[in-house]
Amino acid sequence: MRRALRWLAKSDVDVIVVTRGGGSVEDLWTFNEEPVVRAVWDCPVPVVSAVGHEIDTTLCDLVADVRAPTPSAAAELLAPPLLELEAQLATVKSRLLRAVEKAVYRERAELRALAGGLGDPRRELSSQRLVLSTAADRLTTVLRRKHRGASNTVRELSVRLQRARPQAQLQARRIEVTSLRGALVGQLQRRLRAERDGLGRWAMALERISPRPMLQQGRQLLSRQGQRVPAAMRARVHRDRERLHALAARLDSLSPLSVLSRGYAIAQTANGHIVRRAADVQPGEQLSLKLDGGDVVMVQVTQVKPGGK
Repeated sequence: MRRALRWLAKSDVDVIVVTRGGGSVEDLWTFNEEPVVRAVWDCPVPVVSAVGHEIDTTLCDLVADVRAPTPSAAAELLAPPLLELEAQLATVKSRLLRAVEKAVYRERAELRALAGGLGDPRRELSSQRLVLSTAADRLTTVLRRKHRGASNTVRELSVRLQRARPQAQLQARRIEVTSLRGALVGQLQRRLRAERDGLGRWAMALERISPRPMLQQGRQLLSRQGQRVPAAMRARVHRDRERLHALAARLDSLSPLSVLSRGYAIAQTANGHIVRRAADVQPGEQLSLKLDGGDVVMVQVTQVKPGGK
């Protein structure tokens, strides 16, 4: 439906009717979907929505330009009887004519009033010409007077300028500026030489207290220490490795597993207790013997013989 609305909007139609007969909510749900509602809203051609019966209301009804309760009502709305249209046109025509007549009468009255207050334009034009001629004569007189005053002023200034001789004064100023520039250059050169001498003395003093020799000695000491450190580390690692081997050998000698390798076994009761004395077991009790290599042998005690008897 969205594509159909776009296609109709591009064609030569005056109005688009979105309509369908009555049905269930599921049947009319298409007219509640967002793409269809947006297409109705964005349609440049007027849209009349007439979906379902009078009791049915969809989102298309709410966004359309006009809503009709039924499809037949939409048809009546778009194609009213010819007699009603002619009557409406006649009414509008009569109202329009009366409005135009009133506007013409009102504008005509205003035009008469303006014409009465305007007077004869030729008489007004003649008066303005007289005023303009008088003002032109006065302006000419004032300009002539100003011109004579300005000419006198220019002549006086020319005489004063000749007396002042600005070329001689300019030459004197040039000589003075040249002299001042030479004195300034000499003073700057002397100041520069003094600053250079001072910088030389400071450089010699800084060279005497320079940390460069100490830094050189430190670098040499650091180099010697860097050569000694690897040898010391290797010796320390060798000593620690030998000590570790000795401790491992000692630990291995104390381990019960090394005892098992010499032909002994570890006897344990059924609850995991290690048997150390003959008094710890009873005849008929079952023991587990742990041998070298992790092997376990199950035996049953038939007789207990305490040592020394």
